[in-house]
Parts: sequence; C-alpha cells; structure tokens
Amino acid sequence: MDIDIIGSSFTRKLTEFKNFPFKSRNIIEGQSIVSLFSAPLPTNMDELDSTDLEELKYAYRDLNKSQLADFQEASSEYLLLDLEGELGEVAHYNKSYFTASSIALLKDTVSSDNMSRIEKFRAFQNTIDAFLSFLTKYESVILLEHTMEDEAADEFIKALYQLIEHHVPNLLIVRTGPYPYRKDMPLEIYHDTNIKLKKLGARDYSNQLLFEETFDTDRLSLFMNYIGYREYVYELYKDGSPFSTLPPTSERQCVFQLTSSGKYRIRVTALDTNINPRFSAIYEYYAESESVQHGYKYIVLPDNIFDWHTDILLKTYDIEGFIGNPFKYPIGFKSLPVFHRSEVNSESILEGDQIQEQTFHILKDMEDAVLEEMARKYREDKMAQTMIQIVRNEKKQEP
Repeated sequence: MDIDIIGSSFTRKLTEFKNFPFKSRNIIEGQSIVSLFSAPLPTNMDELDSTDLEELKYAYRDLNKSQLADFQEASSEYLLLDLEGELGEVAHYNKSYFTASSIALLKDTVSSDNMSRIEKFRAFQNTIDAFLSFLTKYESVILLEHTMEDEAADEFIKALYQLIEHHVPNLLIVRTGPYPYRKDMPLEIYHDTNIKLKKLGARDYSNQLLFEETFDTDRLSLFMNYIGYREYVYELYKDGSPFSTLPPTSERQCVFQLTSSGKYRIRVTALDTNINPRFSAIYEYYAESESVQHGYKYIVLPDNIFDWHTDILLKTYDIEGFIGNPFKYPIGFKSLPVFHRSEVNSESILEGDQIQEQTFHILKDMEDAVLEEMARKYREDKMAQTMIQIVRNEKKQEP
C-alpha cells in the first residue's frame, strides 16, 4: 500500500523499520500545515543565505510551497500525518505563513512576526477547510497522536487533534508513546507503533485496531477506527455491570464523564451487523470527592453569603475557616474565622470553581431519603432544585 507522509523526526525513523507496513511515496518533514496551505513567496535558491544543502532545500520548498503540488498529484491511498511542525516557530509575513527559519535565510531582510500559540491555533482553524479539501483525495488519513512533555505544548497539540477528529471523515488514529521527538526514544515505541499501523489494515476482525481509547482524569473516551457509515451503541460498564448507555448514533467518538469511583470500560455494539460487540480496556477511577473529602480545611467565601452549597460543604468537611477579606469579617462568618489566602496552605483550600462539583458529588453519595430532605430544605432555591434533580436522574440510571 502506498502512503504519503506529512511527518516528523518520529515518522522518519518509523519508516526505517522493516515492519513499516507501507511504501512511502511523498514525504514532508517538520512542515506546519498552516505554512503548507498558505500563499507562496516566490524565491530562487540564490536569494537564500546558507551553505547547508538540506537547509537550503527545506527553505526553498517552504517559501515556494512547492511540495504541496507533488502531494496533490500523487495517487497514494493513505496519508500519514504527524503535527510536529505545528510546535515549531511559524512566521507571519505578507499575509502568509512560513517556517521562521526559512524566512531567516532570505538575503533581503524582511519584517516578519513569529506567531504565538493562540495565533497559530486560530490560523489552523482558518486553514481547516483547505486542508480538509486536500485530505479527501486519500482513502484514509492516519493521524499519529502523541503526548507532549511540556504541559502547554500538550494542551496546544491536543486542541489541534480535536479539530482534526471533528472535521476529517476518513480519519484513523494511532496513539504512540509519550514525548515522541526525544532522541532517546526506546526502539520498542517505533516497533509497537508499526504494529498498530499494520492492524489498521487487518482483514481479520479480531486482529483489527478497531478503536483508540483515552482515559484522562475523569473522562473515558473512545474513537472508532472504522471509516464508513455505521450506527453504534456505546455502553459504559462499571465494576463489570452496565452503568450508562448512550442512544444509538453514527458518531465515531464517544465520551463518558465519570463521577464515582470504580473500574470502567466501554462496550461498543455496531447495529445491523453480525459483528460481535467489542470492549475497551479497563480503567480504574477514584472520584475526587472520595479521595480528598477530608483534605479541605478552608472554603473560599461565596459571593452570595446565603449560598446553599456552603451549608452542605460545612456538614461534609472538617472546615476550620473561610478564605476572604478578614477586615470585612472581623468576627468571622458562620461561627468560623476568615483568613487571608496568604495565611494558609493553598492545597487545603476548596476554591470557588470547585464548590459546585464537590456539592454534586456529595449529593450523589447521599441516601435517597436524605436527598429528599435536601430538596425540601432548599425548595425555594432554583439552582439547588436543578442540581438535586440532575442527581436524582443519574441515580435512577444506576444498576
């Protein structure tokens, strides 16, 4: 099978392994999608200042966008996509985008601006239509998804993954090991990634890499590596038993939000076929409310001093005081002292944006009779009634 590659240092080494299951045709390495699909800056080789041949070739192709034409004329079935190029420096010049190192080689100095991550993200969003039109020529697009070592870079690259997952209909996903561009990457990572690539084309159902799954904090998600129209039923299993079921859908991705501790997995059933259901791996989740229930000693004072959450939290946690303006509450609040934030350990503070979530978990753990008592107690508070009703509905769905 023939494949084109918009890749990286990782894909270069990946293709050197004997078990790489494709025949490589056109390859671009380290190229930003934002740059590749923007307007060219016509440039001759003698306008570039470098004695490094590889550096010259890259800059010439980048400035002229010459490699895109080769890809558009190719007849490969697959495209392998790695977004390393989006992590590098991209320059904005004359209403177009280029690799910053390419602009730097121009003998005639030009005034360009290196883009921030948010600017690159917005540019990627604006490029998605042209990129999508290009991708439709391939039978399948294989996206390599990595975890970055730097937290900010990881957040950025995952946002780009989500854009592609949302827009590209002929997408397959392969997740690799973390930190893929390190020089000391274990060889086993390349070998295992190639095994996954091979499984994408397996004819035997039992050997297929049918889906890619992600467990992130309190979210368990799954992406179907099947291109074509099918309807699926996604079921969340908790501790071996059905726990929650989504309505039948043709969406290839599902996400379950976990709220209580347990061992979870997703079962996928394809409707109108004779294919047996498949399960994800099992993931163990520890609910935050259970793991830190006795860790909070302070609560940030609510804007509304009559806030109903506060009463519930005070009954649940061993609270020693509130965080606020001590000069405003010289004798304390609700019989507890008020501290300035600098006076206490920040790890023991229940922040304002955590209060609603913690209250939800507390209500979820209440017996039905106690929950009914809460509903009566706060019957005049619309927000309280709304949350209590949501908890009731979730508890009804539990086995």
